Amino acid sequence: MQCRVGIVLAFSRELRPSARDELEITDVNRRYLELGLLRVTLFGRGVAWLDGGAHKDLMRPLSS
Repeated sequence: MQCRVGIVLAFSRELRPSARDELEITDVNRRYLELGLLRVTLFGRGVAWLDGGAHKDLMRPLSS
């Protein structure tokens, strides 16, 4: 995902934590969509999106 830093920072000030107590990128995407600023590229066959979670979760196995 690419975004313009100034706009996404402004959006982030409006966000409230989700039920998971996290700020969700989906809410940022929704705001881009509402303002007509969202552009989507469909990936072709064979492309996978992997969600690695939060940075603290990625570091946990290294500190064990």
